[in-house]
Amino acid sequence: MKKIYLTFSLIFCQLALVNAQRIETISISSFQKDEMQMDGPIANPISNAKTANRNVPDIVYPNPNVFQVGMAITNLSPTNNGGIGEKYSTLTSLPSGLVIRESNGIISGTPLVSTVPTVYRIVARNNFGSDTFNLTIQINCVSISSISVLSNPICFDKVTTLSANGVSGANPIVNWWTGPGGTGISRGTGLSLPNAGPGTYYARVTGSCSNTAEASVVVNALALPTTSVSTNGSASICPFSSVLLNSNANAGSGTISSFVWRKNGINILGASSSTYSINETGSYAVVVTNSNGCTSTSNAIAVKVEDITAPVIPTLPTLTGQCSVIAIAPTATDNCKGTIIGTTTDPLTYSTQGTYTITWSFNDGNGNVSTATQSVVVKDNTAPVVPTLPTLTGQCSVTATAPTTTDNCKGTIIGTTTDPLT
Repeated sequence: MKKIYLTFSLIFCQLALVNAQRIETISISSFQKDEMQMDGPIANPISNAKTANRNVPDIVYPNPNVFQVGMAITNLSPTNNGGIGEKYSTLTSLPSGLVIRESNGIISGTPLVSTVPTVYRIVARNNFGSDTFNLTIQINCVSISSISVLSNPICFDKVTTLSANGVSGANPIVNWWTGPGGTGISRGTGLSLPNAGPGTYYARVTGSCSNTAEASVVVNALALPTTSVSTNGSASICPFSSVLLNSNANAGSGTISSFVWRKNGINILGASSSTYSINETGSYAVVVTNSNGCTSTSNAIAVKVEDITAPVIPTLPTLTGQCSVIAIAPTATDNCKGTIIGTTTDPLTYSTQGTYTITWSFNDGNGNVSTATQSVVVKDNTAPVVPTLPTLTGQCSVTATAPTTTDNCKGTIIGTTTDPLT
């Protein structure tokens, strides 16, 4: 290296320095500068402090910086709050693939290898001094910026699609997991993950170099409504009658927005309230939807419109009479028809002494018949009225005439005797 010796006698000189548009007069003593290196910092005999001279460079870079292997970086340009830097350099080599322009300090290029976060000392020089900036650069092998969700939150029983955003690097591969760091359950590989239900997901990116990148997302669940169906009576109803079905519903999340009743799995047109009156045989359920669009289907309840119960068999009293009995048709109670009048093929009037049986039938008209028997007893247990008979008298003889009396059943009865009449 060539050495230059400069000798100055003690002189007074005026050194014009443009600094905030003022001129300073400086007295300089005789000195000798040894071994000034032409490629080193240029000596400033006045000051090397930025605070003493605003012409000294004062540089700032964006910091910190994370770049990707194989992807050209966005140029890093210094902001200079002091004098213009005439020469830029680094005290430590930049990552492979990146360079700094000596004239303006712009750092550009395409990283070739990955690095951990590292500080690189950038130096800017001019005739008035120098400034150093600690620039942090990290080079990732692969990267991912975020995970987007097609719909979030979703109903507890629904699925959505996840997408990995900003995936880049050296041959990146995205693996989906339910746990961090490649733990939990593997859900597949690719930039998107369909059929993702509620839960936490991790998109782990690997490549052809050593480091990995990961992003996570939580798919939140919306509670489903709950509902069940009950009746205000029996699920077996009579023909031409009805039963009211009730939906016992809870929104789960949000509020209940709609009811849709179904018969045998098919929506019933116009059946959209919390209750539904039915008069047809079928399997009925209700679908409840809340304001978040979540749905729930109730249990199915089977309703039968049929009458399989016969009328209640009545207990019939024995019909009795002294002289005769006239039977009146009895009644029975039916679950659908109510009061049913009995019918019979037997006689209704009995005037001959004796015991008889009447068989009554009770038909509800729906194929259900019950029968009951009724006893009839005709028995005259009242003797004729004893008459008061006059005494028969005669001078020579008397011939008796049979007297009469009355009977409750026979009316007038002529007396008979085994005695002589004359």
